[in-house]
Order: sequence, then C-alpha cells, then structure tokens
Amino acid sequence: MRAQKLAELVVSGQEDYGWFDDDVTLAPEHTPPLSDDETGRLREVRRRLGEDLVYVEARVPTADDLLPQAAVAQLHDILLRIHEIERQVGQGALPALRPATPEVLEAARQLLAEIDSTRSV
Repeated sequence: MRAQKLAELVVSGQEDYGWFDDDVTLAPEHTPPLSDDETGRLREVRRRLGEDLVYVEARVPTADDLLPQAAVAQLHDILLRIHEIERQVGQGALPALRPATPEVLEAARQLLAEIDSTRSV
C-alpha cells in the first residue's frame, strides 16, 4: 500500500477510530508479535479455510458421545408421527381436541384410575 493511500485511510478513519488514543510507535514494544513469515502463513491458512474458519476449534463427537442406533430410530419415528399429525391437522382430517379444563382433567384422572384398577385384577 502506498504511503499516500495509507495516510488517507488514517485521516478518513479518524471519526471511527479516534477514540483509540494509545500512542503506537516504531519502538520494539510495539512490534507485532508475529514475524512476516508467520503472518503470511496464517493469512494463507485463513484464506484456505474460508467459511470453515468457524469450525477450527469445533470438537467432533466420538462414537460414544452419540445416541445408540435404536434411540435414533425411535426419535426418527416420533418425528415422522409428529409430522403426520401436523399434516392431518393442517388438512382438517383430525377431530378437534377437547380443551384441558378442570373437568376434562378430572375425567382423564378417573379413566386412568379405572385402567390401573383393571390392570391389577
């Protein structure tokens, strides 16, 4: 970058970056922490990663971290049933559900109690 262009960038960025009041000089304490070679290698790696840069520190799960195959199959079946119910509701193919009023809940409790007592027989 030419010196004139760099100076223009500094002047035009004053409004955005004027709050940064640290004095940066050419003194050794202000030397960038990486060499030119390291900086170039990092730039090349970043260019090659592109959009995948966000995955650099991602951890890929091990096989032990995953659900067993049977559990995945069961979840898949549940999702298919949910989708089918939503499709039927959207088409108006399912009857309306009764509201969860105290009377309905009490009737459900009584029915459950009757089922439990029948099972114990």
